[in-house]
Amino acid sequence: MRGQLAGLAAVGVIAVLLTIGAILLLRRWRGTVLLRREGIHVVGECTGLRVLDGGVTVQFEFQVAGVTHSGESGVLSVTDTVPGQDVHVVYAPGRPSHNDMADCVSDTRSTPLEFIALALLAFFFDAVAVLGAAVVIMQ
Repeated sequence: MRGQLAGLAAVGVIAVLLTIGAILLLRRWRGTVLLRREGIHVVGECTGLRVLDGGVTVQFEFQVAGVTHSGESGVLSVTDTVPGQDVHVVYAPGRPSHNDMADCVSDTRSTPLEFIALALLAFFFDAVAVLGAAVVIMQ
């Protein structure tokens, strides 16, 4: 019985983490869609690069109404961009802090599929946890 409860607890934790991941992915996708549909395009300047395990991000600055804003691109597999180079930036109307490089916003087709896959996986683990709990309670 204790082993079953520990197993259920582990499945429950996995389900919660997957659900949180799906929610965060959905928020990111919705923000990207907003930028793609309604974003304002400006030219900014690359201020640096940040190398990550899965690629590189471009750090940049741009101006809106005389105020300098900064941002960082989504993760790119490769980039030819170098500090000091002009970059195309897109930002949300009325909220320049919500921004990205235009190249990162143009293709958002895979994100809805990733969200659906993660949501289905979370639902599966939720179902296993609920059914497992029902079995343990009935014993």
